[in-house]
Amino acid sequence: MKKSDICLSFLLPVALLLAGGCKNYGEGTLKGLVQNGPSHYSGEIQGIMGVTVTAFDAADDSISATSLTGTTPADAGLYSIDLPPGTYRLRFEKGNPDNQTGYAPEAYYNVYVPPATTLWLEPVTLISYDDYKNGGISGTISDASDGSGLVGAAVSLRSGVNTVSGAVAATAT
Repeated sequence: MKKSDICLSFLLPVALLLAGGCKNYGEGTLKGLVQNGPSHYSGEIQGIMGVTVTAFDAADDSISATSLTGTTPADAGLYSIDLPPGTYRLRFEKGNPDNQTGYAPEAYYNVYVPPATTLWLEPVTLISYDDYKNGGISGTISDASDGSGLVGAAVSLRSGVNTVSGAVAATAT
């Protein structure tokens, strides 16, 4: 082997690496906690074991990845899901929505996963169907500038977090 061949075999990979020819931005990681709704409101956080976390590609709604939350008391409710960089819809579910057993599913929309980064999301709160059926919403809609009540304001309730479209579950004025 000639001296020039040795130099080329060493320098070519180094040159490619420095020039970005072997650059791999890598997947990002989403992490978070899925918690039980009543425990959240009482101040005693209880993670929910065995929740399915599904990431759907925002562009075509295809499933990109699925993960389960922890299944031991030490990691109950914690999840970690690796995804290519991009925008996703996340669905959190445990139980059967058709016969309303377990927990009502929850969704997060437009979650951006940056390359080679770990992103912790805010905790997801699931409500069991037993608690869900007996709930209610009440309150006053006020003008932000003076605090007076707004007459004729309509409120539409949809399933999900940050949900601005889709089926309306209830409407009130």
